[in-house]
Amino acid sequence: MSKSAERAQNRHKGLPLAALFHLCDDHPMTTLTTHQLSLRGPRASDIDDLFASHSDPHAMVYWSTPPHAATSVTQGLLDPWIIGFRATPH
Repeated sequence: MSKSAERAQNRHKGLPLAALFHLCDDHPMTTLTTHQLSLRGPRASDIDDLFASHSDPHAMVYWSTPPHAATSVTQGLLDPWIIGFRATPH
């Protein structure tokens, strides 16, 4: 095991599972939280941040679609994600 993997494993040693996983208030999906990162399912409130990245030509240069010209395009991407994550929360 590498030194960095060992440090990561020891960082969470002894923590109760509830300290690592919890349920979002408005979403039934499990959230994984570490010292530097929080992974959770998509929310309707993510639209502005998602549009900011998906409308940026530099961020979308290697993406399979052109940059989004309107939030309605991004909303069309976000809505199925929300529905999908709610259907299969874990």
